[in-house]
Amino acid sequence: MLKTRYSYVATAIVALVFCSGVAFAQPGMGFGPWGDEPNQAKRGQTKEILSTVYLMELTKELKLTKEQGLDIAAIIEKREKAKVEHQKVIREALKGIKFQLGKDKPSQRKLRNYITQITSARDKMADEQRKGRDEILAKLSVEQQAKFIVFHLKWMKKLQRIREHIRGERMRRRDRPGRMGGGPRGMK
Repeated sequence: MLKTRYSYVATAIVALVFCSGVAFAQPGMGFGPWGDEPNQAKRGQTKEILSTVYLMELTKELKLTKEQGLDIAAIIEKREKAKVEHQKVIREALKGIKFQLGKDKPSQRKLRNYITQITSARDKMADEQRKGRDEILAKLSVEQQAKFIVFHLKWMKKLQRIREHIRGERMRRRDRPGRMGGGPRGMK
């Protein structure tokens, strides 16, 4: 029983640590003087670890068979790779938009093309997400499908809370330039 509690706590801590990395892995946030590019490898590692934690918790919650777990892992990996490609398109289009808006007379045609690229990539990502969900549901029993929907919604809420917490911490640090954190009022 104690071992089970430790495994739950350990899983929660691992999820918390790696989920917090997701908040830092958003494009366009600017990570100090280095920009976004040095964090590309870290972002990929964080997403990979997050997928692993997600699959571990999903396997435990739904009591997946080994075959189901492998099938679902393959679906998640395939969809994540497609998502990464769409996100690259979005990042490049955003760079183009920023460049055009920095000009005295931005090209309307180029701006329209960038907007179309972003809209198309976001639509494709939504389609990939739906297809992935449908493929996963097809591998599950009806009871597992119901549990999957509940699990996934809880997981997304957990990620959102972690992101909000990290963004709040970042904002508090910005509000107190030159101060070191530590206590509730920034004092040690």
